[in-house]
Amino acid sequence: MISALGILAISSVVLYAILDWELDRENRQLVSTLLAVLTEDAQEPDFHFLLPGMDSPKQPYQLRVFDESMRVLFASSGMVDVPFPDRTADKNLIVELNLPSGRFMTSANWTERAEDVPFRLVQVAVDITDDAVLLSHYRLAAFGVLVTGLAACALISVVVVRRGLRPLREVTLATGRISASQLHERLGATTWPAELMELVTSFNSMLSRLDRAFQSLSRSSSSMAHELRTPINNLIGEADVALSFDRSASEYRAVLESAMEEYQRLAKIVDTLLFFARADNPQHKLRLETFDGAQSIRKVVDFFDSVAADAGVTVTSTGAEPVTANATLFMQAIGNVLNNALQHTPAGGSITVELGHDEGGAARVAIRDTGVGIGPDDLPNVTEHFYRTAASRATRRSGMGLGLSIVKSVMDWHSGRIEITSELGKGTQVVLTFPAAQSP
Repeated sequence: MISALGILAISSVVLYAILDWELDRENRQLVSTLLAVLTEDAQEPDFHFLLPGMDSPKQPYQLRVFDESMRVLFASSGMVDVPFPDRTADKNLIVELNLPSGRFMTSANWTERAEDVPFRLVQVAVDITDDAVLLSHYRLAAFGVLVTGLAACALISVVVVRRGLRPLREVTLATGRISASQLHERLGATTWPAELMELVTSFNSMLSRLDRAFQSLSRSSSSMAHELRTPINNLIGEADVALSFDRSASEYRAVLESAMEEYQRLAKIVDTLLFFARADNPQHKLRLETFDGAQSIRKVVDFFDSVAADAGVTVTSTGAEPVTANATLFMQAIGNVLNNALQHTPAGGSITVELGHDEGGAARVAIRDTGVGIGPDDLPNVTEHFYRTAASRATRRSGMGLGLSIVKSVMDWHSGRIEITSELGKGTQVVLTFPAAQSP
């Protein structure tokens, strides 16, 4: 409403200024033209140069003629209130006067001095009262237009705003119905105006992300509770049995040794949770360095040599590329993937670790195995905390479902990517992409 009022006010002022300037220009041009014609005719001895009706008070063009001694030779009746010009009158000086009889625009000029030619001063006045009245009426009309425009703008603004905000009110009501237990609901994408489609699409995308996050959190909480409950129940059971009656020192020692394994398992879970907390904290910065990726990978492969030999699996590594990352976390990520591959690759299988780079210069580590593979239902969830496939749980393989989730956190921490493809019975490929080194 204020913008529309401002536009109306500026338009009115501009139009008024244009009208005032145009009227002033035309009147000055008229005065100059009359003065030029009458000054030329005033050089003749008689007064035939007077325009018809010039002596009438209703004539808008008035005239006064002086001789060389400033004695009035002729003056039309409308020049009564117009003051005399100065002897140094110049035709280029046009004066606007506001007199009791009206508004006038006047100018004066001497005739050319020549032999046998009367030397006279001619003064012309043009009545511009009607123009002043026109401008006054225009100002009143413009003020009326502004007031009317203000009222119309206020009314239209209310209608437009109410109609325009109606979809937002509907969005507010729709979002008010969504809660943590109803994140599956979405805003209908076909009932909104085009201006709100981007908002609705973004909101639905946010709901989808929140829904996935809540589901992942729920599964992680359930799995974590199960993983924590198992060692705690074992500790309670062993302590209860040990305290049921007196036992020998060797028996108590066996109970403590068994308890120590459970304590270590609990400590590992707590350390992993602390790692996730650090990885999710955006204020925790990584110390990055550029190092020989192939050498770090060989160290990890050498570490798993004995495990691979016992399992009857061949592990090879190829490639030589510099990598910019945190060296410790880089080796931890490779080790977790390699350990996971060894657990799910039967005897006689093979695992290859290939180091290269993509077109953008990012380091790319591809780890392929010929293991049992991952089912399509489990593949989207294998990087979640404490997630284990049904086959892994059924075979009681070691691990708590944290290996790939740690790898995922490492890659997120490095702003990298983890891509997993797999086919049941044929094997799995895990590709880790570390961003290229940035310039200082």
